Amino acid sequence: LEPLAGRLEVVDVESGERLLAGPEEARAYRDAVQAFLARTRSATRQAGFAHVMLRADAGLHGVEVEREAFAALRRARVLITR
Repeated sequence: LEPLAGRLEVVDVESGERLLAGPEEARAYRDAVQAFLARTRSATRQAGFAHVMLRADAGLHGVEVEREAFAALRRARVLITR
């Protein structure tokens, strides 16, 4: 969502190919992701559903991720605890 500035080495997880990416590529990637998210959010809301962006800390795993996700959904009032 927010690529680091500067020169980056990008690794394709499927092929293992490594490519160098500079600030222009990082900016283009960020803009493309933001446009995709805006379209997704709009289509989801037009269909009558709530849209919540959930971000997981890289250090969280398994149950911790689920706990954080449920907490975020409660804060957004998508889920209500009874």
